[in-house]
Amino acid sequence: LAAGLACPPHLASYSLDQAMNQLSVGSLIRKRLVEDWRLLISVFAGFMIVSTISAGAPVYVGSLEELAFNNAVDRITTPFLNIHIFARSVSLTERSLREVEDALDRAIEGNIAEIALGRERYLRGSTELVGRPTQPLPDRPGTGELVSRGYFQNITGLAERAMFLEGVMPGSEIGSGPRGPILEALIVQETADRFDLGKGDSLSLAPDLQTFGRVTVNIVGVVEPDDPDSEYWRTAGVLLTPSALDNELPPLGVEVDSDEPGIPLFVAEEIIIPVLSLGGTSTVVDPVWFVLVDKEGIKDWSIAEAKRRLDGFDDSVHDAVPGSTVTTAVVRGLIDDIETRAFFSKVPILLLLAVLLVTIFFYLTMMVSYLVQSRERDAALLKSRGVSSLQILRLHALEGLMMAVVAMLTAPFLAIGSVAVA
Repeated sequence: LAAGLACPPHLASYSLDQAMNQLSVGSLIRKRLVEDWRLLISVFAGFMIVSTISAGAPVYVGSLEELAFNNAVDRITTPFLNIHIFARSVSLTERSLREVEDALDRAIEGNIAEIALGRERYLRGSTELVGRPTQPLPDRPGTGELVSRGYFQNITGLAERAMFLEGVMPGSEIGSGPRGPILEALIVQETADRFDLGKGDSLSLAPDLQTFGRVTVNIVGVVEPDDPDSEYWRTAGVLLTPSALDNELPPLGVEVDSDEPGIPLFVAEEIIIPVLSLGGTSTVVDPVWFVLVDKEGIKDWSIAEAKRRLDGFDDSVHDAVPGSTVTTAVVRGLIDDIETRAFFSKVPILLLLAVLLVTIFFYLTMMVSYLVQSRERDAALLKSRGVSSLQILRLHALEGLMMAVVAMLTAPFLAIGSVAVA
């Protein structure tokens, strides 16, 4: 610049490119930094604050949501969050059940494998008439005698999690008797107390009294939960209580006590399918699966990821088992509650940030106006020597671009660090 201002008249039309031969762009910028360093620092500080707040606002709001979600999960008293799958009208064959279970395994592996700790399956047969030692089945209908009712069922994992008060696990063999099959089963303590049953007692089951055939069931064990507070029994415990049969009408000519529950008979997993098929009365079954979920693993997911994974699991199960129902009410309830509260908490936060940004922009505008005023004399001198407005703009843009790039590269790390500290 000094060389340009002191040049002879025949060189008065120096262009900017010619001037740069004596004074590089870097030298010009260094000169301006030395002269206007206070104003430049103020402008750069404004750049940094605006960039940091802009980058930190979504991070801060998202962090609040994740923190609230994790705290809500921690308030759940149980260490696990079960997912229940209710299937409808699955063909009662080993192949059909295996295909459904393979599809469930693929759905778990593809969506929630990181938090799934295992799954269990429950099968229950249709309700049948039950003859007890103290109340045998009548020979014909219409006698007016009260008849009990019951059903076969099986839940995987029972042998490992049950405490035997009497006897052992039932065997997996089906024998032949004079009136039909003979098999073994176990009952729970509540059933034994209510119906005065125990190890060594025999029951006879039939779909109705007109049928000559009977299924003889020998009770070989009485069990109760080994740990009622475990997550397995929190779900399976409901199966131990004999369920009411109020909504199931008995066969014609049979008298039942409407207040008396059914007698649940647990049979071995290896024979549950042929047992439920005895007599040809059952061709389909409504299995139930429950998946144990580790709540600590859910905390490693963001809310968006948890929703995406659960939605993907639901879709995979529904595609594999049409008509099925997947219950993830606990987790989804937490997510919906957090999202609702987050929506209302975002409003004041964003308003506060908007006011703060407007204030900083006003401050930044003032600083830039002071900086422009300090550069008016230089701009006038350059234009008087033939420098065009576009060339002057290029000089200023290079200077501003340097500050903007530094701010943009630094601000995200400052934002993340500030949010982490907060």
